[in-house]
Amino acid sequence: MKVAIYFGVEGIRCIEIAMPEIQAPHKILMKVNAMSIRDSDLHPYRDALDPIIVEGTFQTEHKWSARSSNAEVMRARPNKASA
Repeated sequence: MKVAIYFGVEGIRCIEIAMPEIQAPHKILMKVNAMSIRDSDLHPYRDALDPIIVEGTFQTEHKWSARSSNAEVMRARPNKASA
């Protein structure tokens, strides 16, 4: 599957990785149908974050549906789109 990974200032690369498998009962695998970026999503790319923000993950706008889930996951079912 293709993923976009943030490697630092002006360092985003699209690469192929193996499809992950669910390894815990409370996890789900998501399929992204569409995504977009907006101006605020470019702050980490341009290194324009406020110094008070702690490094970590950030997300873009997206719509998704569950690809698969384990028995303990009650609210996400395969082939059901998000609200």
